[in-house]
Amino acid sequence: PKGLEMIREIRRRFPMNPLFQFVEVLYLYESRLPKETAAEAQALLKGIEEGRKFYEPRFAPRALVGLAGAHFLMKDWAKAEEALSKAVDILEAHKGHNRWGLWALIRRGQVKDARGDRKGALIDYRRALKHLDYWELHEIAKLHVKRPAVEKDLDTPIPPP
Repeated sequence: PKGLEMIREIRRRFPMNPLFQFVEVLYLYESRLPKETAAEAQALLKGIEEGRKFYEPRFAPRALVGLAGAHFLMKDWAKAEEALSKAVDILEAHKGHNRWGLWALIRRGQVKDARGDRKGALIDYRRALKHLDYWELHEIAKLHVKRPAVEKDLDTPIPPP
């Protein structure tokens, strides 16, 4: 709660900064507030879509990961997978040079595993291993090639380890 209060104060002082808005998405997610997380992630996406100053298209995957996080909290796996798929599309369009897109690809594999789609999950994990390795995410993909992800694997912080 204190962190959420602090980031909101920072956002009041710097309302044009999309990074601070994303940090608020993270705090909302960590506070287990799914509706508020979804609303703030969607507001961030809207700023990107409108071309608001400083809201660059490259920020979309992180906003989509935040939106997927809201859906994780609501256990709405279909909507989570949809948000992650949009981030993966951006990753693919930029030939793997987006760490949030890579994180989304692995998270989408985890969602597919949790939904019982092991074949689809393996495709995502193996695809992830073909992209540049950011944040040592390949280790997570390799882990889930060996063992399916379960719902508990999705109950982790949004920012990669």
